[in-house]
Amino acid sequence: MKLLQYILLLGISSSSFGQGVIDGFYNGSGNLTAVLGSGYENNPTYLTGKNEIELDKSFFNINMFVGFGLAKNLDLNVAAAYVESDAEKNLQDARFILKYKLHELELDRHIISIQIASGVSFPLTNYETEGLNAIGQRATSIPARLLIHAQQTNGLFFTLQGGYDYKFDPVPNATAATLKLGMARRTYYVDAFLDFQNAINGKDYRGSPAPNNFRELEVDFIRTGVTFFKPFSSTLGAYLNGTYTVDGRNVGLGPAINAGVVYRFNTYGL
Repeated sequence: MKLLQYILLLGISSSSFGQGVIDGFYNGSGNLTAVLGSGYENNPTYLTGKNEIELDKSFFNINMFVGFGLAKNLDLNVAAAYVESDAEKNLQDARFILKYKLHELELDRHIISIQIASGVSFPLTNYETEGLNAIGQRATSIPARLLIHAQQTNGLFFTLQGGYDYKFDPVPNATAATLKLGMARRTYYVDAFLDFQNAINGKDYRGSPAPNNFRELEVDFIRTGVTFFKPFSSTLGAYLNGTYTVDGRNVGLGPAINAGVVYRFNTYGL
């Protein structure tokens, strides 16, 4: 099951907290996983509130992720992204997340664990939040997640996580949940996921009352996708991640694709 500890994939979208930043696997004490990737997101349709309008918008991103095993049951995850949308090109947000395994239960061929995760997300620059060039809401937030992770000895697993994102004014707070089902074998890894966010008491673009700025918008989404990972050796691998935003509120609908390389090593051996 060492491969399961190896897989810490990143599938960051320019518009969300990135379901890949928190998963159910752990690096192990002293192990470091580094991911460098890039992606493209295309939104031919935009929801103003729940109403569809034709507003073609695309994003290009370069993203990085580092996961470090502070202890057997404690990981530190760090992620950041550079995003381009039309004329706006800037560093977007950084995320620092601590993840802790509270309890693990072994039942025959099954391992079930209960985990918690929390940290901070904040903007790295004073990037654009208004109009067609907006690349985010420039939110400073404190996410909190509870995870239930179950896996079998044959590699089949599922992870259910849910929680709350406290965001500093004027960005609305939000509830969030992710369901992930996958298979992790020695020669490959694949998962399918459903990602959900519901902001609380935000305003609608072109709504009444009108928002003072886009940072006040209620951004909800339902997003689904698939991630595939292929290890080339014990230290090096590559991933491909595809997502599609299918519904929401004040959000673009459409596909996104991310790809990158994954490198893992043990810091104790340095």
